[in-house]
Formats: sequence, structure tokens, C-alpha cells
Amino acid sequence: MQLRIGKRTINFNSWKRMLYVLCFCFVCIIDQRTMTCAPNGGGREIFRDLTGIVVAALILSHYKKEDIVKYKKLYIAWTILALAGLPVLFIAGKSWLPFPLDWLVINIELFVWGYVLIAVLTRLFIEKRRPKVNGKTMTVWLIMMMLMIFSRI
Repeated sequence: MQLRIGKRTINFNSWKRMLYVLCFCFVCIIDQRTMTCAPNGGGREIFRDLTGIVVAALILSHYKKEDIVKYKKLYIAWTILALAGLPVLFIAGKSWLPFPLDWLVINIELFVWGYVLIAVLTRLFIEKRRPKVNGKTMTVWLIMMMLMIFSRI
């Protein structure tokens, strides 16, 4: 699939590229909606919690199907545990937050992040594969984190 904008042509042959474009579009929509939603409507909280689902999709896109199929028992066990426990959490959570749709998003987020944790932890501790860290990028990341922590909004 190609998209032509003026003289430039953007090629969308990779499913990952298309997923990245969609996820970053969702991040822009989430940012816009969290800034413009009414404070009492619950939309701000729902869109804020959707950020975790988008980030989980980006992380899971890094893993190949073979990596996930290799440990399918762990994923099946988490799916069974989540399908049994998340409705209980949804019912119990209605008393904690006044927006039931936000609790639905939080439950979906917990479900997806379980898959992310399984993928990351199996890669780190069972396969003993560690990511390569670029020192310059890590330094910039640490500086940006410190600036965000100590900024005055």
C-alpha cells in the first residue's frame, strides 16, 4: 500500500510500520482528548488509561510469533487466570472509581500487560537474552527523565 502526498510517496509494506503509525496516531488522539475532556465526565481517565494499551501493542509488536508460541502454556494460563479474575475485579472496582468504562479499560490493560510481562520475563530469565543498550541514547533518556521529574509542569 502506498500513500502519495504531493511529490512524496510513503510505502506501507510492513505491518509493523502501519502499526507504529496507528499507535502514534492513537497517542496524539489520547493526548488531545485528555486535555479537552470535561473533568467530571470520565473521558479524561478513560483516554489516559488507553495509553497503556497502545504502549503494550508497541512492545508486543517487537516479538515474533515463534517467541510467543514457544511459551504458549504460560500465555494460556494467564488468559484463563485473567478471564476468571478480571470480571471479579470489574465488579469490585466499580466502588473504587465512579466511571465503569474506565474500569473496563483498566481490565483490558491488565490483561494485555500480562502478555507483555510474560514476553519480557521469558526473554530475560528463561532465554537469557538481554537487550543491547546504546550508551548515548541511555544518557539522553536519563537526562530527559530527570528534567521531567524536576520540571514545574
